[in-house]
Amino acid sequence: MGNRIIKESICTSEDLNKLSQSAEILFYRLITKVDDYGCFYGNEVIIKSYCFPLKPDTEVPPESVKKWLQEIADAGIIYLYTADDGKRYLQFVKWNIHQEIRTQKHKFPTFEEVRSKSLQTAADCDNFQQTETSCEDLPQTAADCGNLKQTPANCCLNPIQSNPIQSKKNPNPNPKSNPNPNPKGTGRDYEKDVEFKEFWNTYPKKTGDIRQAYEEYRYAIQSGAPPESILKAAHVQFDDIAEDEIQFMTSAERWLRNKGWEQKQKSGKPKSRKKKADEQRPFTLTEFD
Repeated sequence: MGNRIIKESICTSEDLNKLSQSAEILFYRLITKVDDYGCFYGNEVIIKSYCFPLKPDTEVPPESVKKWLQEIADAGIIYLYTADDGKRYLQFVKWNIHQEIRTQKHKFPTFEEVRSKSLQTAADCDNFQQTETSCEDLPQTAADCGNLKQTPANCCLNPIQSNPIQSKKNPNPNPKSNPNPNPKGTGRDYEKDVEFKEFWNTYPKKTGDIRQAYEEYRYAIQSGAPPESILKAAHVQFDDIAEDEIQFMTSAERWLRNKGWEQKQKSGKPKSRKKKADEQRPFTLTEFD
């Protein structure tokens, strides 16, 4: 360290007058050890080894050095502080007034640097606490309250269904609608289904939408209806139907939806309204004699 300046005003200093004789001796010795910014180690063991190298620990124990350091700090002459590295340091309060700073680099962390970081950390903590308080004061949104309107996906419902009242006992609350009208996807999948094409060719009325009919057909199959039973019922009911009666038929889509293959009555050519010959024969009174 460089040579230090001691002014004659030190003899009338009220701050120094507060110190014990041992603490004042430590003060003078510290002046020769601190860096050009008035900073030095704050550990009493290190200070003892630097300031009293010829004194044994029995004569100048580190505990006494610690006590003297606290006296100097209480008098407002030095700062005692702990830096970010966890080590203790000291700095003379009015060093820049009484000494000349020749170097531009600190050898030890200064009290101002440590204090500035500490204040910034405290400010950040205060802002964080204020943010938490502000958040508590904010009105809760529908999402926070759990009051958002649930979508069909959130409600565990099939988004295709129009009737939300559904249970295990009533998986399809609207029996006239197909809860899964397109089990195989969209497009022209019906052209690849040989069994459906055979049914479609058998069904006389072709005015309906073939895609809707295919969807109902696939739903019927998935519901357990055998394809051969559907095709057989279509042949039985419609192979002999008259041409003039086709216009009164329901569409293939509706026939499949209503499970037309389960109908026992043949819906083919109806009975003729022509009366039998014996019913048309005029009767005479002699027949009742």
